[in-house]
Amino acid sequence: MISNSYIILAFRVFRSSKVFVNGVVRLGFPFPNSKIRVPSYSHSVLMLGKNSTIKFEGDVYIEQGFQIALGENAELIFGGRNFINKNLTIICNNSMKIGRTVGVGWGVTLIDDDKHEMSTARGRLIRLPSRPLVIGDYAAIQSNVYIPAGVNIGEHSIISPNTLLRQDIPPKTLVYTDNKISMKNGLFSPLKKITD
Repeated sequence: MISNSYIILAFRVFRSSKVFVNGVVRLGFPFPNSKIRVPSYSHSVLMLGKNSTIKFEGDVYIEQGFQIALGENAELIFGGRNFINKNLTIICNNSMKIGRTVGVGWGVTLIDDDKHEMSTARGRLIRLPSRPLVIGDYAAIQSNVYIPAGVNIGEHSIISPNTLLRQDIPPKTLVYTDNKISMKNGLFSPLKKITD
């Protein structure tokens, strides 16, 4: 564990895990020349399962508060020139590639395969097929995006804040959620005032 006034990093790595670095990799530190300070989780964690591989194919900057977990035999590739903001969560149990020059906003969650199973009414186990999660070059994943399963995001696409993404996105596409706020007047909480 490494610690100073800004960061706490924890690593759990098996001997059979592999890490390849071709460039500068900064984990848990603010971006170079950054003057913005945003609240973050107090520590960052990198866990590499047995026979897993993580590749940094160029400069990669991941700010503090990240949780990156690779399962057994999983592969995670960063294409390089990646700037990833605070509080990133990656769960990679199969295969994930974050393309070259991809930017990722605060509080993003990326999952390729959560390993969950379901059962039918007769008790037969069902497991959804696992797919790689691929983010194309020059894509932008904005704040609080949640991707719970493997999808392909095309090059130069933008995923807007607070989007839950479950389908493939073609190149050069803007994806956003049009959240409609619904209201009903005349309703109130049954709680009494505290002063009563």
